[in-house]
Amino acid sequence: MIYLDNAATSWPKAPDFHARAAEVLGAPWGNPHRGAHGAAVRSEELVARCRARIAALVGAEAPERIAIGYNTTDMLNAVIAGIAGRFPLRSAITSVMEHNSVLRPLYRLAAGGVELRIAAPAGGGALDLRRELEAAAAHSPAPALVVLAHAVNTTGQVRDMVRIGRLCREYGAFLVVDGAQSVGCLPVDVVAMHADALAFPAHKGLLGPTGLGFLYLGPRLADAGLPPLRVGGGGDAHAREMPQAAPGRFEAGTPNVHALALLEQSLAWLARQPPSHAEALSQDLRHRLAGVPAIRLYGAPSGAAVVLCNVGGLPSQTVSAVLDRDFGIMTRAGLHCAPLAHEWLGTGASHGGAVRISFGKFNTAADVDAVEAALLRIAEPAHHAVPA
Repeated sequence: MIYLDNAATSWPKAPDFHARAAEVLGAPWGNPHRGAHGAAVRSEELVARCRARIAALVGAEAPERIAIGYNTTDMLNAVIAGIAGRFPLRSAITSVMEHNSVLRPLYRLAAGGVELRIAAPAGGGALDLRRELEAAAAHSPAPALVVLAHAVNTTGQVRDMVRIGRLCREYGAFLVVDGAQSVGCLPVDVVAMHADALAFPAHKGLLGPTGLGFLYLGPRLADAGLPPLRVGGGGDAHAREMPQAAPGRFEAGTPNVHALALLEQSLAWLARQPPSHAEALSQDLRHRLAGVPAIRLYGAPSGAAVVLCNVGGLPSQTVSAVLDRDFGIMTRAGLHCAPLAHEWLGTGASHGGAVRISFGKFNTAADVDAVEAALLRIAEPAHHAVPA
């Protein structure tokens, strides 16, 4: 089996991950901040260590700038709704290339009266963000909200978030970054980005388990009293509200301590590894496929380990199914939760989306050879690429 769906969920995980899972599940873990016994204190210490490691990983000013949640979508919903609930927001700006975890919370804001501007890439795939910010400023003097992915989950385009962050500051806009495809795969520095928020998961580039996500909150948001999505256990038990300050304001209830214990091991292992070669593998595959008439490539290589393609007139789901059935290669086909991206690329109606091949830290040059050979075989007219 060759696993090439790392943009969805990384696999395999760090060495000894599964052995560590058995150890974690067999040990007592109390509720952090909810007991004085040894198991509860042990959990508190674990949460603190993970928060500190995550803060250092993304360049946060302090561990307290990191809130722990359930996934990227959870954290994006929290910060987008929080900003809209706390500030006089009149405009929101995003792009057609975004994931539904960005688009759907913004659609909800638009239904409530916020002007939503969904920009299409210009030449070279870049956004004319200044034009969008100028238009938002003309619409209202209130600050705009900009929500963009650092690395696009379909084409693999990596955006210059430092430049984008400076532009947002110039116009007084809030910048929320979707880091689902970048954290753990690319260098991330939230201070250099001027990011007001960065949301990202454990289960992709960090090689952790699912069901765990993080939110960095920058200086303008950390103590702004953003309304939390969920309220419940946490903070002063006598208070009727959640704590005023982050991160406790966004951490209602018991955190996923088991997942944090597994992630801690993955983070420690990743810190000892050289830079990933995954992007080089994707570049190699793209170069090999570029001259094949029957294979259509989308986007341009720019740093993320993703190759997006279609084969002839075959539906993308068919190609992905054949790769799995006949060649033991796992990929992701369809719209990748980014319907506007595929509409802009022209793949939605013609192929039902596209085949996404995404490399990870454990893929090898032999995997590139295998997927190239498989796609060339599927591209042959004589090959009956129809799932059984």
